[in-house]
Amino acid sequence: MHWLRDCPDTAWAASFRARRATGSGSVELNTTSGRVAVADILHVPSLPCNLLSVRHLDRLGFTVSFSSNVATIRNAAGTAVATAWAIANDLYTLDLAAAPCTPHALLASPSQVSLLTLHNRLAHLPVLLLKRIVQKGMVTGVAWDYSDEECRTFNCNACLASKVHALPFARSKLIALQRLGLIHVDLAQMPHVSFGGHRYMLVIVDDHTRKHWCILLARKSDTFPRLRDWILEVERATGDSVKTIRSDNGGEFTLRSFVDFCCSKGIRRELTIPYTPQQNGRVERPNRTIKEGILALAYSAGVDSRLWGEAAMYFVRCKNMTPHAGVSGEIPDARWYGYAPDVSSLRTFGCRAWHCLPSASCSALDPKAMPLIFVGLDDHSKAYRLFNPATRKVLLSRNILFHESEFPTSTQIPASFSPANPLPDVVALRPDQADLPQPLLALTPAPDASDQGSPALARNVPDQELPTPFASDQGSPDSALSTPCPSPLLQPSSYDFSALCLAPEFSDDVDDALHSPAPVCYLADAAAALLDTSSVDPAELVAPARDPPHWRAAMASPQADKWRLAARDEFDSLSRDFSAFTPIDQSLVPDDAKIIGSRFVFRTKRDQFGKIKSYKGRLVARGDSLRSGIDFDETFAPVAKLTSIRALLTLSAARGYHVHQADIDKVYLHGKLDKPLYMRVPEGIALPSKVLQLHRSLYGLRQAGRIWNDEIDSTLLGLGYVTTESDHCVYIKTVGDVHHYIALYVDDLLMIGPSLPEIERTLQGLERCYGVKRLGEAEYILGIQIRRSSDGSITLSQEQYLKDILTRFGMSNAHPVATPMKSDLHLEIEINPAPFADRTRCLQAIGSLMYASTGTRPDLAYAVGYLARFSQSPSEAAWGAVKHAFRYLAGTLSHGLRYSRGDPAPMIGYSDCNWGACVLSSKLTIGYAFLYAGGAISWSSRLQSRVADSTCDTEYLALSHAGKEAIFLRQLFGELGLPSSAPTLVLGDNQGANALTKNPVFHARTRHIRLCEHFVRDMVALGDIAVQYINTADIFTKALARDLFARHRGRLGICSP
Repeated sequence: MHWLRDCPDTAWAASFRARRATGSGSVELNTTSGRVAVADILHVPSLPCNLLSVRHLDRLGFTVSFSSNVATIRNAAGTAVATAWAIANDLYTLDLAAAPCTPHALLASPSQVSLLTLHNRLAHLPVLLLKRIVQKGMVTGVAWDYSDEECRTFNCNACLASKVHALPFARSKLIALQRLGLIHVDLAQMPHVSFGGHRYMLVIVDDHTRKHWCILLARKSDTFPRLRDWILEVERATGDSVKTIRSDNGGEFTLRSFVDFCCSKGIRRELTIPYTPQQNGRVERPNRTIKEGILALAYSAGVDSRLWGEAAMYFVRCKNMTPHAGVSGEIPDARWYGYAPDVSSLRTFGCRAWHCLPSASCSALDPKAMPLIFVGLDDHSKAYRLFNPATRKVLLSRNILFHESEFPTSTQIPASFSPANPLPDVVALRPDQADLPQPLLALTPAPDASDQGSPALARNVPDQELPTPFASDQGSPDSALSTPCPSPLLQPSSYDFSALCLAPEFSDDVDDALHSPAPVCYLADAAAALLDTSSVDPAELVAPARDPPHWRAAMASPQADKWRLAARDEFDSLSRDFSAFTPIDQSLVPDDAKIIGSRFVFRTKRDQFGKIKSYKGRLVARGDSLRSGIDFDETFAPVAKLTSIRALLTLSAARGYHVHQADIDKVYLHGKLDKPLYMRVPEGIALPSKVLQLHRSLYGLRQAGRIWNDEIDSTLLGLGYVTTESDHCVYIKTVGDVHHYIALYVDDLLMIGPSLPEIERTLQGLERCYGVKRLGEAEYILGIQIRRSSDGSITLSQEQYLKDILTRFGMSNAHPVATPMKSDLHLEIEINPAPFADRTRCLQAIGSLMYASTGTRPDLAYAVGYLARFSQSPSEAAWGAVKHAFRYLAGTLSHGLRYSRGDPAPMIGYSDCNWGACVLSSKLTIGYAFLYAGGAISWSSRLQSRVADSTCDTEYLALSHAGKEAIFLRQLFGELGLPSSAPTLVLGDNQGANALTKNPVFHARTRHIRLCEHFVRDMVALGDIAVQYINTADIFTKALARDLFARHRGRLGICSP
């Protein structure tokens, strides 16, 4: 640019943004046609590029023409002097040659630079700060001659992008002029599920009175229905209408149904801007206040963290009775109701409360009261809410003696109590009370002196008289419901909502508590209420708690120290005792190697009575990320079949053999890996920048079971045992005519034989190779209890397992029934089923029942098989049938299979079918049972895969199904040293099918039968099976009436101890 002169002018860019020009002059454009001089050009340093105005060229006498994305500039003579090409954003770029560089030697001296350049040089310091340090001479090398206007209008895009801050929120002083003129709503999620099955808390605040409501929700989807019901109730109770609802932009408040409801009611909706909760601070702040109040109540009382719902309701009740600064110190309840609240009914949350028992439920020598925990006042009756930690239920009572200085825990509350006449239905909950919104106005007169507590109690302690609870102002109560996994109560030192398990496996049997109130369990003896439990582990006095699913849950539990020690012991043992891995730098891992994850799995070991024996932390590898063919080859590993285990136990009962049990410690660590593997350090172990190079097979590796089975198989072979072909995890050792047996199930060994010295030699041989835990005479294996009577008989039961699943599904106190399934039950699969909320819970329950039916309870086989047919789309009716089976178990917990001592009769089988029993598919149900030593050792009840056309056809298929099992059992007993030359007798109740097994009669009616289904006929011809007629054998193919079911159950060898 030539002849540059000062020109304090302003240039306007296309964005209409003013930019300061510091000078003007002429410019020579070096075009392809020569040099062209353009005068009156402004110098604007802040422009990011050079701009040439078409209007300015026109003033100078040039013409510009546009055609086909090309602009041509011509001088006054019409000669083209330059061309331009169209680019993006409707701009054109001139076709100019680069200007040659001319070297210059200049003297450095302080010179004026643009304010933006100075701002950039000094790391984007504020302009006012730059002005101060330059003008006061605090720095040299620059002069300050920028105008105040330039400083005021200065902008820097980088600073705007990086230093902008949210504007402050002014404190609002406006208050709604009337009740319900403006309500604030917000939804808060709690750390885990409450005893009432609730996970969310809907907080509502009336702007005019500052009265609070807290409504507990199980799901977010319940927000609109509950808020709608609340609005309808308050409007009816007060006569006022809700004018405006202010909420955030959560999906629960933007549903189409909610918007339509507000439109139909004429309610104005106000939504806050995303990420600005301050705009709804009048409910956001109470949210935090309520959570802090819950924590304070729970901390001071040491109650179970799942009582947060009861604590929230009680805190909100008290909050509404205290002055609020937002309404000039007035009390919200007084502004809402019009009179001062009465606080005489309040008691200390979590204190001990002695509930006076009705005289009809107690005998002359029974205690007259039971100790419970006060958790609030009921909203729908004049009663206090009392929590029983033994049953995990809330009772309603008005005759109470309070001890407000005592805060009991689960170890101080007696677990059970049995008066002469059991108290019926003390839990006063009705289905219509479970989730009702709270009353809005006082519906009853103020308490009077005549409505007091028990006179007998009042005479002893006059200052503890019970005033009548007044109408509540709270939301729906946290209903008293069963919990599947009771846990020890949190002590103050460990009660921290922020540290609670992030993903607890927890579920509540909500509908049971609402529809059939369970009776309360009481003390077996009055003195038990005063027993000293200070030396007892609280975890052993409550129902089995669920083990923590991961490290964070373990560290948040009351047993955190025990879990931490268990994890450390496990890690040190693997490294020191087994050399299972070596920590190495991650940089040493080959590039093509895969580093798998790891974690600790926590388990409590319990005995047959459910008492905790030890806490275990097992380090497992994430084998699911291993690559087949690269990281491992074969994975199959056999385990002993339950049928084989029962067969061995029947043999030991019949012959009086010894049955001992052993457990091999850390079995998978005894096998060496054949391929290199690398694993991350588990959470809880501090080894930064390290990975673990594995040498042994850890739990979780897909090949670990296979490696261990090969290892133990070779060891047992070296001790003289050989595997059977019928079951590859049943081993036999023959010394002369004496046989010794071992059943192997991963790390559990069941050793059976007539000689204790031989069992001792086997244990010593195993101890030379592994760490072996000698468990003595077998009492408990795979959840099955083994009881040996004085007469030598053995009874197998799953009493503790059944107690655990009843507790898990909230059916411990269910009323017993005589059969596992109603005889007239007929479930149907709906074409368009309604969503069933308890689908996962129903499937878990069926799976739990199935293990019992395959272990020691053949009386459950048909019922469980029938219910499993509806697993794909369970319904309320199916869930009711599942609970009916639980009720049957509640009355038969101790029942089991009994095998008698003495020379048993030959094994005998029963076969039956139910033609067309499945109305959905017309397929048949077939079943069988084989008995030995007085009890069933093998059974089956299943739906056949094809449709049969006659009862003869179906019974023939059932005989073929039973015949296959008979051959397996004959082979198994033969390998165990009990061969049978006589055929095994199989009894069926169809003469035609029995005849068909001997001769191909009825050819016209049976020629469609598949060849494989004639298997039974060949076995009869070979003399392995003999078929005879029996009147009926229906227990595996249909639901029976009470008396007939009991007779069949007894013939299977199922009895109580």
